[in-house]
Amino acid sequence: MPRRELDFRSFDDVVTDARHLLANGYERAGAWSLGQVCHHLELVMRGSMEGFTARFPWYLRLAGPVIKRVVLKQRKLAAGVKGPAEIMPPAVPDETAAVESLIVRCEQVRDHTGIFYPSPLLGRLSPEEWRQIHLIHASHHLGFLSPKPGHSKHEN
Repeated sequence: MPRRELDFRSFDDVVTDARHLLANGYERAGAWSLGQVCHHLELVMRGSMEGFTARFPWYLRLAGPVIKRVVLKQRKLAAGVKGPAEIMPPAVPDETAAVESLIVRCEQVRDHTGIFYPSPLLGRLSPEEWRQIHLIHASHHLGFLSPKPGHSKHEN
């Protein structure tokens, strides 16, 4: 099954997609379930507001500023890049709880007026850059999940 090409422009779009997949079911084009995707996205969003313990290898961090420019310009992430264990999801989280946690975290990131911490890969980001990175990151991971046939948002 091919991946969906998503480009979320708001956190409301992320929330709508995650809720739709939870309510109507989905098929995977990748290894992670909806619960795992939502848990991972929530962990990275939390880290941007509370700080990260995770670190990428030095050679990737060195390329961080270039990666940041490319990701923000192309609004895409490379598939197959393994992140640090601290931001990987557990094997089988409760999908409903994971979606609900992501919804809360999306609202917090959207409305956050405090500082954002440096990315463990990209380094320092402005609040708007962080928000865009989160939307691009959500587009990437949720793109591996497709609504079950007969349940696309346009058919309901």
